[in-house]
Amino acid sequence: MIDAWIVDREGEGAGLAAIAGAHGSDSTMLNPAIAGRILHFQMENLHQRHVYEAIWMVGATGRVHGSVGGQQTTATEDSAGRESIRTGKTVVSVPEAHDSIVTISIATPIMVFENGRRAPGATVILRTNLNRVLTATGTPRVGNGASGVLVAPVGDSIVGTQPCGRQSASLCMTVDPRLGRRALRDTAFTGVVASANNVRMLFASHRMQSLPWAIYYANTEDAAFLPMRTTLTSEAWLLLAILFVVALLMYAYNRTVNLRRLSERAQTEARF
Repeated sequence: MIDAWIVDREGEGAGLAAIAGAHGSDSTMLNPAIAGRILHFQMENLHQRHVYEAIWMVGATGRVHGSVGGQQTTATEDSAGRESIRTGKTVVSVPEAHDSIVTISIATPIMVFENGRRAPGATVILRTNLNRVLTATGTPRVGNGASGVLVAPVGDSIVGTQPCGRQSASLCMTVDPRLGRRALRDTAFTGVVASANNVRMLFASHRMQSLPWAIYYANTEDAAFLPMRTTLTSEAWLLLAILFVVALLMYAYNRTVNLRRLSERAQTEARF
């Protein structure tokens, strides 16, 4: 689900970049006046759909040609933008916390003609809210109360994003390092894994195809089997209650039969 969601966001960034590239100049710089007028309507339309927190079009020198959302780019977003211009490829930044939300940014290079060939001259950066995908789309759960954790590698370390609570709609930047690295290791894995605190966890993970990211679900064995144990306990007490009632009925029936037999015997002896 997250894979498809990110691909959709990349497609919208590519659409903006294609429009901007069609109106680029013959240098590595875009005409700010033209780019601002051409892209503003499309950027404002995407922003009003509440899909993106902010959108920027940034030149190779770092100059902002146009933006919507009234916010400034972060250092991580600036780095993603520069990387997209350097490589000519779409770059997705790692998750970042902004007050009560967690966002990622997608930087798509804008290709312009330079000396008769196409080259990246600027980039479109889209900041999108991860809360909408991790708390709204939903995915299968592992056990009772397990929530998805999105993991991304950052150099030799990792960052993670997950709901702050079982019923919470906000996200927190936290991850179990051992479980996170296990999720990034294989394309898919299901089994029992020990957490950083050496707690046995029922674990299921899936690594994305479009990004070197992964999502995993983990829950303790006690919590995972709690609903089943509760159900079995309730059914066992119900079965005992049924057996107790049946035993009482059988006792009452047997007592009634014995009393009737004694009464008939007493009447017979009285006649004799």
